[in-house]
Amino acid sequence: MLYVLKFLMFFSANVGYMPVVGLFILLTLNSTSQATPEKERLLSGKPREVYTDRLAFFQSRIDKLQAIIGRAQSAQRKIRHNPFYRTDWDQQQALKPWQRIEDHARRMLVEIQDRTKRLARPPIEQRLQPGRYATTAPSWVAQNVLLTRLDGKQEQMAAHRGDVVLLHFWATWCRPCTKEIPSLQRLYQQFRSRDFTVLAVSLDARKKEIDHFFQRQPLRLPVYFDPGRVVYQKMIGGLEVLPRSLLIDKKGRIVQSYTGAQHLTAPATFTDIRNLLDTN
Repeated sequence: MLYVLKFLMFFSANVGYMPVVGLFILLTLNSTSQATPEKERLLSGKPREVYTDRLAFFQSRIDKLQAIIGRAQSAQRKIRHNPFYRTDWDQQQALKPWQRIEDHARRMLVEIQDRTKRLARPPIEQRLQPGRYATTAPSWVAQNVLLTRLDGKQEQMAAHRGDVVLLHFWATWCRPCTKEIPSLQRLYQQFRSRDFTVLAVSLDARKKEIDHFFQRQPLRLPVYFDPGRVVYQKMIGGLEVLPRSLLIDKKGRIVQSYTGAQHLTAPATFTDIRNLLDTN
């Protein structure tokens, strides 16, 4: 601080008084702009908001967006009733920033509300009746979701009706998932001649991560891309846990859900697949 005062005194002696005032204002504004929310929280003594439930986190964002929309609407009402604006053009220019804020907040609100609805859906284990196995009638029909291949082509889930399908969710950043890729390939090769197929859906955010992974470890089965987790939420719901697989019979009904590492090599998985191939 002492060096700043010396600099201001030297500057005023050589340049004048008014530039010093302007410089002081700029320094004050700069120091104020550096007061981050984290610093304000520490000074106020308020505890940090920690969310262990994703639904609670999204709900807090919904409340904040609704507050922003309310403030933007209030500002627009004040501008419309303000006699300061003599022409409609002046009034429209003043309204535009607030209208953009409201529109952007509404788009974010719709997106977060849609995400919250998907998370609020019960996971697949709760939708399947307990005690059901591949040899009995399942209780949930798979949705006809739109699948996107790595080459950009799209196809519907119903296109695989008539085959026993193992819908497998994975990602390159999931170490248990990458370790199970060879097992997924062997499972596909073992049963592919018997109306069986594997649909490997990656949840990676960027396609180049998948391409880089397959350059090191080639995979000869259908691979799909779901960066927005849309397919995962529609088919499974709830928090994303990887690796994850759904076993679907020839009529498009979900029979079993498998979670965690090494479920592709478990004897129960092979038994479920064989039972479906033999009974359907």
